[in-house]
Amino acid sequence: MHSWTHQKTVEQKQPESSLSQDRRSFLGASGATLLISSLSASTLAAVPTPATVLVPQMAAEYATMLQAAAPDFQFLFYRDRKELIERASEAMVIYGNVDNDVAQAARSLRWIQANSAGVDSLLAVPALSRSDIAITDMRGSFANPVSDHAIAMLLALTRALPQLAAGQIDQRWTPDALPPMVELNGRTMLIVGLGGNGRAIAARAKAFGMKVWATEARPSEKPPFVDRLESASTFSELLPEVDVVVSAVPLTSQTRGLISRQAIAAIRPGGYIINVSRGAVVDGDAVALALESGQLAGAGLDVFDPEPIPSSHPIWKAPNCIITPHVAQQSRANEGRMMAIFAENLKRFAHGDVLHNLVDRRLGY
Repeated sequence: MHSWTHQKTVEQKQPESSLSQDRRSFLGASGATLLISSLSASTLAAVPTPATVLVPQMAAEYATMLQAAAPDFQFLFYRDRKELIERASEAMVIYGNVDNDVAQAARSLRWIQANSAGVDSLLAVPALSRSDIAITDMRGSFANPVSDHAIAMLLALTRALPQLAAGQIDQRWTPDALPPMVELNGRTMLIVGLGGNGRAIAARAKAFGMKVWATEARPSEKPPFVDRLESASTFSELLPEVDVVVSAVPLTSQTRGLISRQAIAAIRPGGYIINVSRGAVVDGDAVALALESGQLAGAGLDVFDPEPIPSSHPIWKAPNCIITPHVAQQSRANEGRMMAIFAENLKRFAHGDVLHNLVDRRLGY
């Protein structure tokens, strides 16, 4: 464990687990526009200094950025969970994943800056049930890689890339032994959840000439790259008219199991499902059956329930299914965006201002 004045920084990838729409934006240090939101009208009380902030070891440039944002705060850098628990009692702020043991030890904790967009695991921690502990997330930070990944999986499925790649490995030239290829132009995509990730997916789908529909828990102004925006309550009614369903919602009590066996059966025959949100939103067993029956032409699953997927699960052998191990959010550019959000929030916390990306516990995001 090192304090700011004598810590030795090392580069360390933060685990990302990977959504409500943010209505305002600010320009992060990296120059990228980051989506932010303030979901509470109240402000935090002024923070006594020096407040102690526990953060994982990181590259020197990011450590310097954080210190500049809150020069009166004391930063302690932890190397692993053991060190985090040992020093948690000193922390007013923790960056990263907090489990029940850490939360119980952190008696002075007032704010957790999660390093992921989804916070369902944090909200399930019993010791964090106190409403006076603020939780902020990283929504918006992963919109570019997640949306790239979603479109990449859809293109791979519609252009038979898995079959073509298998032919290359086997050194087979068999252009006539492929499933029918599908154009995206003119097809209808339904994006479930129009948060930061959902909007980025919508913009990319529109660029391919798709008709873009979306559902949102609290619909507001429709962006120009979305053709139709409806309330989440209309989800089932829209399914028979769409070719592609993309899950981009957080996992809450309302979204768990949302894309069920019945929902999958309602999708236009020969449709596709892409899941880049949370595994438990989609019924994986039903996806496997729909692929085998031909009801679905393809599925791209970056997340699943459970993870890792058991080796005996039929989804592994389902036809035209692309499975990736929860990596849609990965990008070398992530850390700069994440540190920009954290630095901005440190400034706000120091002045008692409303934090960006503040989680509404009632909604679950």
